[in-house]
Parts: sequence; structure tokens; C-alpha cells
Amino acid sequence: MTTEKRYVVLKLVSGEQLLAICHEEDILKVVIGNPMIIKTTPTIHPISGRAVENVSACPWSSFTENKVFDIDKSKLLFLKEMHPLIIKQYDKMVEAYEQEVLVKQNSDGYLEVVEEDNGPQTIEELYDSIDSYEEPSEEEESSGDSIYVSGNRTIN
Repeated sequence: MTTEKRYVVLKLVSGEQLLAICHEEDILKVVIGNPMIIKTTPTIHPISGRAVENVSACPWSSFTENKVFDIDKSKLLFLKEMHPLIIKQYDKMVEAYEQEVLVKQNSDGYLEVVEEDNGPQTIEELYDSIDSYEEPSEEEESSGDSIYVSGNRTIN
């Protein structure tokens, strides 16, 4: 049995507009997954000078692990099918926000993203990573730990 995803747009009584996948619906509630809140920001177009709106989206509840929500229908102004042209964009947004990111806590207690490629960890790895590495001259060697990179004539 194949079930097609039902993509919906919800307008809440709070004024929030959500894009989501509808998992189920009955007369009292709707169960949605991966809701993305739509935000509009009025601005002036830099070339035409006309008033325009920038539209952006982000997860409705960024800090929850479970991305499925039950919404009481008394909290809805409307529930409509999503326009087919928006579905691909919605799927891309959800995918982008669902990518796992490795984080660590820094010394101040804040979380920071850890890049997967932390670069060379040893001096040998550093030498291997430099395409134009040349052995230092005797004079450069005697001056301490340095690396000569040809092309920009700097010693690091």
C-alpha cells in the first residue's frame, strides 16, 4: 500500500503560517510533521524602490527532537493543500535543516559547530597538505620552527 504525502499550509489563530506534511486529520485535531514557519519581512527593492516582501522559512520548533505535532483545530484559521510548485522547495528546506551538525561546547559554555575537516593535525600532515612545500634552508631551520611556502615568499 503506497500512501502519498499530503503537503499542507496551515494558518494559526496566532497569525503564524506553516508549511507541513499532514500525517492525519480528524474533526478535532490535525497531526503534522516537519512544520516550517513562513516569515515575511517588508522591505524596499534596491533597484525599483518599490515596497516588496522578503519571504523566508525556518523550523517552527527548532529545539525539539520530535518533529511531529498535534494541533487542535480550534487553533486553526485554515488548513489547505500546498501549491505543487512549493513542495520541492519545502522538501529542500526540511532536508537542509535536518542535516546533522557536529557541535562542541566551547570554554564559554556556548555550542559551536565543529567542521568535519579539522585540517592537518600533525606537522607531517601539514607538510603533506602544502602542494608547494619546499624544505627550509639551513638559515630558516636555525631560526626555529618555520615553514617556507613558495609563491608568496612568507615564512610561517
